[in-house]
Amino acid sequence: MLFHSQIFVFGFLPLCLTGLVLFRRWALWWLIGMSFLFYGWWNVAHIPLLAASILANYAVGLRIARGPHARAWLIGGVAADLALLGWFKYAGFLFGVAPTEAPPLAISFFTFQQIMFLTDCWGGRVGLPLPQGEGESPQCRPFSTTPPSSPSSPT
Repeated sequence: MLFHSQIFVFGFLPLCLTGLVLFRRWALWWLIGMSFLFYGWWNVAHIPLLAASILANYAVGLRIARGPHARAWLIGGVAADLALLGWFKYAGFLFGVAPTEAPPLAISFFTFQQIMFLTDCWGGRVGLPLPQGEGESPQCRPFSTTPPSSPSSPT
């Protein structure tokens, strides 16, 4: 489905906006579902890959936000994202095998969006749930515009 196609302009877009108004309480979930529908319009077989990548990056983002070994989690998450991108974009070229199908639609865009999410988690610019003590309500890490402080060097 292309953005300038009739099915998008007269079908998908009005449905998406109507649902957003009708399901205001679940707006985020509605938009996530509609995003998967839009993405799956191209090739439904790639939806599990996209969903797994999103869930894996969210899990890594939680580990980064919780602190211990955050840098290692960041490096591992970025490396995994780049490996996935490299596999779908360059495996045929590197191994001399012609691809049997096109790579997932916009895989570069999604990969770099997820890498930015991980670096924002590391920099404290994403509010994620933090572990809670007994009887406490869930807390979110506060937003910050500065990266985590590193040990200061002696001057």
